[in-house]
Amino acid sequence: MFGFDGDFRTRPKVSLGGASKKEKKDSLLLKNQLERQKRENERHRINSTRQIQCWWRASIVRCRLKTATRQEFDNLIQQCLKHKCHLSSKILSEIQRLLLFFYKETIDAERLVSLCQLLIKHQAVSMEMLVCDKHTWHHQTGRILLLCCRLVETAIHSHTPIAAPMRTLEVYTSITTYTKHHTLNQDMAITCVATLMKNLIFKGYFQSIRTLLNERVPGSIEMSPNPPTPVASTVLDLVLRPLHLLEYVHSNTDYKVIVFNGLCRDLLCPGFTDQIGLFLLPALANGKYSFPFVDFLNSLVPDDVVKSNQISDLGFDHLSVWSSPWLLYSVLVLGEPKLGSLADHEVVLYLHILKVLLPSLPSAQLVLGRSRSNVDDSDSEEEDIATDSMQLSSITSLMSVREQCLQMLNSPTLVKCLLSVLNDGVHQSTLTALCCICHCLMTQQRLFVHKSRLLSTLAFNKAFLRHLWESLISLRDRKSVV
Repeated sequence: MFGFDGDFRTRPKVSLGGASKKEKKDSLLLKNQLERQKRENERHRINSTRQIQCWWRASIVRCRLKTATRQEFDNLIQQCLKHKCHLSSKILSEIQRLLLFFYKETIDAERLVSLCQLLIKHQAVSMEMLVCDKHTWHHQTGRILLLCCRLVETAIHSHTPIAAPMRTLEVYTSITTYTKHHTLNQDMAITCVATLMKNLIFKGYFQSIRTLLNERVPGSIEMSPNPPTPVASTVLDLVLRPLHLLEYVHSNTDYKVIVFNGLCRDLLCPGFTDQIGLFLLPALANGKYSFPFVDFLNSLVPDDVVKSNQISDLGFDHLSVWSSPWLLYSVLVLGEPKLGSLADHEVVLYLHILKVLLPSLPSAQLVLGRSRSNVDDSDSEEEDIATDSMQLSSITSLMSVREQCLQMLNSPTLVKCLLSVLNDGVHQSTLTALCCICHCLMTQQRLFVHKSRLLSTLAFNKAFLRHLWESLISLRDRKSVV
């Protein structure tokens, strides 16, 4: 009846699994996730600290090693310049290797100038090194010439002398340097120079020449192919140096493409300066050296058209470089002395290139920022445009480039050259290109037929009208068959 057993105290019940808490599942998962994220962040922090320490220690080691290498280079170069030791090909290779290891332009420009002086003075030793270890010579000499190009480009506003780097470029890109020491024969020397030039052009050779031309040649000059200063003569020689090699490397298509693409990309496609428009282009077109205009035209043809080998059959609507009004002006200026000597298929190629480039030439209203809506019947606006074009007479202005291009397109020699394609076997794509040029002149440039020699000549040319009519008839017959 009574369950009292003598124990009057209630003992607490202790659970060996810990206190039981009724915690929700979502909060428990969130807590575990936060703990995992905290551990992951700690691991990332430790790894980041370790990487920063490794980078810092490596930087300190590199700085110390480069400082020691600079000291070794200074000792060697001083001994060689002061004739305290005999310069061999092995010592020259070691000096070049040391410079390429630690070179930084802001610190080591003077050291590069010293090495250039050594290379100019001891050309025979460099040629001996070329014979002993061809691959090492090409690697080291190519990189040193590239450093000379960049030093010439960036040392314009500094006190670093650029005569030695420029002379090094002249010497080691000349075929005579390799043949006068009887080191290489003519063919091997051409191959060696072409390899160096391809590497330089691919990495901005013409851009360095453009900067040198703009900064060291005065801009207030008259249009002439003759160099106004000795520096201008040197710059022109450096521009022509890779072009002269084209006489010897007819079968090397890659070299031609690299040279002309670099020439267009860095000199002919961007906006002109007075030094380029008034000196460089006339010197290339009418100088004592003949410009390879046909090779230049072939390099502008896109790769897909070249591979299909159907330039005259299909035509093309783009070039291998970007189209610009300055490139159109360059093509017209460089082609003007060559128009009388072009073969028929070369004239067809020239016509297709003009067809692609002419739409890039803006109208007068677009150049002056005017609205094109009410231009047709406004005499006062035409007078304002003429006044503004007189003010923008510099070759650097887009208006001047436009006027010069239209003037050259209106020349009797060019019109006669373009009309020579109207033979009995003229292809439809050639006729279409000629019509596209006329359409662009009339619609985009707003030229009247009686004010354009090309338009007025074609308007009364029997052969052109006959071919045009036959082309339209053939198109109509094709559509009726379909």
